[in-house]
Amino acid sequence: MSSSKFYQQFIAQLNKRPQAKLALQLSASALIPAVPILYWSHTAKREREERRHQVSTKLRIPNVQTIDDLLVEKCQPGDVILFDRRCECCASGPVAALGCLLGKAILCDEDDGTRSVERGSYEHCGIVVPGLSNAPGAKHDPSNLCLLEATSGSGIVCRPLLTRLEMSRLVRLYSSHCLVPVNVDSQ
Repeated sequence: MSSSKFYQQFIAQLNKRPQAKLALQLSASALIPAVPILYWSHTAKREREERRHQVSTKLRIPNVQTIDDLLVEKCQPGDVILFDRRCECCASGPVAALGCLLGKAILCDEDDGTRSVERGSYEHCGIVVPGLSNAPGAKHDPSNLCLLEATSGSGIVCRPLLTRLEMSRLVRLYSSHCLVPVNVDSQ
């Protein structure tokens, strides 16, 4: 049987069953937008894994500090780091990206054309906490600091601060960070 004859018979059968035709049309209309969303999600996850590998295998040169190193050096437990996320780079999936877009629409209204950095509006934050090391002086050691934050994919997580900043910086996941020092020295 040729493919055109099969197609004609298939269409004739669908015309006899309007519910089956409607179900097929609804399935196709749901599948068409799913293809680019699945491609985007796969690409975002692949970029995140590549970045995770880059960060984990990064070679640190003694006495050379990055911007992230300098930021971590200034942080103390209790400080808050604000983030301005780029939703198109969200690797937690389409639902997380939709949540990011809604959060931006509700919390970061930018109708006047200014960027959220200029206006001071951020929609995600984390709090700096001491790490797990109990060594003397480790509480305020920058290499022992972690970031406690709520994520859409994993719930509330605690990650090493420097690693977290490095992961977000070069993946283009966040367009900006802002440190809000909460701990003030009494001196």
